[in-house]
Amino acid sequence: MGSKLEKFRECIEEAGFDGFIIPREDRFQAEYVAPSDERLAWLTGFTGSAGQAIILKDKAAFFTDGRYTLQAKNQIQEAAYVQLNMPEDKPAEWVKQNANSNQTLGFDPWLLTVTQLEAWSKKLERSELELKPATRNPVDALWHDKPDTEIKTAFVHPMKYAGKTHLDKLSRLAKTLENSNCDAVLLSCPESIAWLLNIRGQDVEHVPVLHSFAVVNSRGEVDLFVDPGKIVDEVAKHLGSAVRIHEELEIVSFMQSFEGSIAIDPKQCPVAIFQEINPSCTVIKQQNPCLLPKAKKNWVEIEGSKEAHIYDGVALTKLLVWLSAQLKAKNQVSELDVSAKILELRQQQPNFKSASFATIAASGPNGAIIHYLPNDETNREINAKDLFLLDSGGQYLDGTTDVTRTVAYDPPSTSQRDHYTRVLKGHIAIATARFPSSTSGGQLDGLARQYLWEAGLDYAHGTGHGVGSYLSVHEGPQSLGKNSSVSLEPGMILSNEPGFYQPGSYGIRLENLVYVTESAFRGADGKAFLEFETLTMVPFDLKLVDVQMLSSHERNWLNAYHAKVRRVLLEHLDYTEQQWLIDSTPEI
Repeated sequence: MGSKLEKFRECIEEAGFDGFIIPREDRFQAEYVAPSDERLAWLTGFTGSAGQAIILKDKAAFFTDGRYTLQAKNQIQEAAYVQLNMPEDKPAEWVKQNANSNQTLGFDPWLLTVTQLEAWSKKLERSELELKPATRNPVDALWHDKPDTEIKTAFVHPMKYAGKTHLDKLSRLAKTLENSNCDAVLLSCPESIAWLLNIRGQDVEHVPVLHSFAVVNSRGEVDLFVDPGKIVDEVAKHLGSAVRIHEELEIVSFMQSFEGSIAIDPKQCPVAIFQEINPSCTVIKQQNPCLLPKAKKNWVEIEGSKEAHIYDGVALTKLLVWLSAQLKAKNQVSELDVSAKILELRQQQPNFKSASFATIAASGPNGAIIHYLPNDETNREINAKDLFLLDSGGQYLDGTTDVTRTVAYDPPSTSQRDHYTRVLKGHIAIATARFPSSTSGGQLDGLARQYLWEAGLDYAHGTGHGVGSYLSVHEGPQSLGKNSSVSLEPGMILSNEPGFYQPGSYGIRLENLVYVTESAFRGADGKAFLEFETLTMVPFDLKLVDVQMLSSHERNWLNAYHAKVRRVLLEHLDYTEQQWLIDSTPEI
């Protein structure tokens, strides 16, 4: 029997292709995909959320970014793959250098967006290579034990958590379409549909979305393309007569017969739908009109997020107390034990529904793998002499959380304290930033890196990502990253998570969620300024802080933060936990 790669090559050759593109995404371009959509993992063994394989007749390459470089090296055992790092290495450039002229490169049109295909076409336009869509994904032809797709029903996300009715959101969207002389918009992002219609689903782990497409017209009417078995009576009654239900794949025939002008987001719309749009239609390429309204949380969502972070802070504090006691008693505790324990503690909190992502519980050298996930093969016992990094989050009905803490049990080394303190200083710089309206996340990113840069250090991930409201823990368009050009606006929730990673030794990341709010401060000309308010309520490990490296401003922030954590959390903890929290957060 040949390897999966050999069988894949035979399969694409029979289909008339000389090579094939295998991305990580599903037909909704989602970060979290159903088990039946894990094609890249099936073929290569890589289980991270960002990756792409290019298979040619005699060569194969795997691409990922800095978050997953070490993970990819550990998981992709087949020597036939050359492993490359994006964005420095670009898949299309690799194809141009390694494929022969006049060859055909295949792709699944459901897994590539309009923008992605345009980028590929532009890069290959003078290479004599042909891009050609496949009628069937070759992985599906080989994956004989693919998991079945389980039908799970949708449910209503009520007003007390959503803050606005779906009819109000539809009315506003319809007015936007009318003002832009557009008859309808195609929504191919399930998160946008869930937000717009105030419904949630159970189709993937960690993100409560319903796999669906939608077309919303300028009258505020919706054609929703979804498995009708997921729409129970309560949801149907909630949606009302303005929403018409169709089978999911009827989106293709619907677009074939659609007349008028329709907006699509080329960064989200799959080629499989775009290529079927009625040629007589006027297609308007623009950003998904739900993205910004969804990102700018209303006051109900912000207040809900504050509540969720109190529950989450209780769970995390209990976890830190428990872990400290286990190590002090010299009990054996593994990374997987901690993952199970934090889930158990979150499950005890009000309104908890699920983890918002797979818990990163990383001891010692595993902490240097930025998106490390413990499993039976990699699971490591937590040793007091190692730094321990815990990155985890929860989905609550009233908000989504994401928090990272790095802790020490034995006295840390001088370099560990230096690195931790530099990361903390960067964290505080973001937390206390004050900036004019229209400032982008890219303009703030350097604030978090400056103290690492002073020592010639950096980290290979963004400083922060947007966060949804009982939706995806990674939400756009807002972010804190070197290349982010989106202006930050009041109500946006983001993570603040600088880090440092010493390969083979340890990782440090300090993450709180913050939201953008208007500042009482005004510029000399009366210009409005914005600032961040911190949501997360979990103590930092002062054992790792070199207080001499902190300015008085930084010490004041840390003391005030810990005072607030104590004030908010103490009433929710038992006596032992209260004493631990008090002892762990003295004024410095």
